[in-house]
Amino acid sequence: MMYQIYTENVNQDKVREILEDSVLGYCMFGGVGAYNGKPEKSLMIVLVNVTRECCQNICKAINLVNKQECCLLVELNAGICFA
Repeated sequence: MMYQIYTENVNQDKVREILEDSVLGYCMFGGVGAYNGKPEKSLMIVLVNVTRECCQNICKAINLVNKQECCLLVELNAGICFA
């Protein structure tokens, strides 16, 4: 299973620490998004080979450090292989 987490980009170093303590590998991309109609700097995090529970725990930790209501967690049921 592949997951994407979308969150506000306000504490990138702390988010990276959360990821490094939680998973063996990840990709993190910066961009611009909006939440409740308000533009904000955003992070998209891609995780492969992890459980939904692990991703939910990561989201909870990110919410705490970012002092935000929630992250967007997307579960992608796609064929994935490492080549």
